[in-house]
Parts: sequence; structure tokens; C-alpha cells
Amino acid sequence: MTDDLILNDVDPTPEVIHRWAYDENLFLIEQDEDLILHGAEYVPLLLQLAREPDCPKNDYCLSIVYYHSQISLLNRDRQECDAIFNCLDSSIDSSPVTSKWVAEFRRAYQQLIHPCALSHTDAVSLAKWLLVGDYCVRSFMETGRIVNDFCEFKCYTQSYNGYLYINPVTGIWQQSHHSPIQTIEL
Repeated sequence: MTDDLILNDVDPTPEVIHRWAYDENLFLIEQDEDLILHGAEYVPLLLQLAREPDCPKNDYCLSIVYYHSQISLLNRDRQECDAIFNCLDSSIDSSPVTSKWVAEFRRAYQQLIHPCALSHTDAVSLAKWLLVGDYCVRSFMETGRIVNDFCEFKCYTQSYNGYLYINPVTGIWQQSHHSPIQTIEL
């Protein structure tokens, strides 16, 4: 039996987050604690913790940033994506731990704010990063189905289906949870 401690803190301070990151037996809440840290205000601290080699939850911190940024991009949440983008600096760009996430986020963010035509390869790569990335344990496939000029991509597990539609001509995307969509109007 471990000596786990649940803080039940749904609005943690930077000090609490730092303490949590360095204690493997400390939890912010009992379930889905990562969702508590979905907010641009947490991104700088989570990226800092991800780059600290002695932090026991460094990989977990980076996975939270990945997932939050992917959800924000999938939802086309421009305000949240702008806030995440404004957190980036040269130390994050150049770190071997965070540079891959930065490159992928920048690519998707630029596509969001300045949509442009995508090659098929680029559309598949973008869809795979947005739906799966490096941390989600999901299968990914291009279905081959075209809906109003949008290519359909699917990620799935035994209990989850997610769909992403990308128009390679315009570079615009739309997502759908759980079931495919029949028409797209953007």
C-alpha cells in the first residue's frame, strides 16, 4: 500500500504544482488530474518541469501540454492557442525535451491562423499529430472517405472514436467526436 495523498485542489498554485511534480504519491484530484492543468497559464511551468531531469513527473508534465494544445487546436480555440503560442520562448524551442512539441505546435498553430493548401502527406501528418501525437494510445487511420472535399481521419480505441476532417485545398479542419459527420459547412 502506498502513502498516496489527494489534495483535492482544482485551482493549484505554482507552488502546489511544483510540489505535486516532485512527489510521485501526490495527486491534485482523484481522477483526471491532468485536466485540471489544461490552461495556457500552466504551460510555462509544465514545460519547465518537463525539462527538469530530476523531476519524477517530467514526462507526465509534457504529456499534459501535448494533450491540452492538441485539444485547443482541434477545437480551433484561437484564444487559447494564441495564449499557448505566447508562452513559447527560445529555451523551450532549443530544449531537446520540448523542441519536438514546439515544432509540431508551431506547425499546427500556423495552419490554424494562416490556413493554406496542404499536400496529402502534410495533411496526414497534421491529422495524426492532432488526433494522436506522442502520448495518446490510440490507433490512427485515414478512412479514404471524402466529405465536401474534406479527407476523413479517424483515431480510435476500444471505447473511443474521434474524427478529423481536413480540406487539403484550404488547409482548414473540423473535428467530430464519436461518430463521422455527413456534411461540413465552414
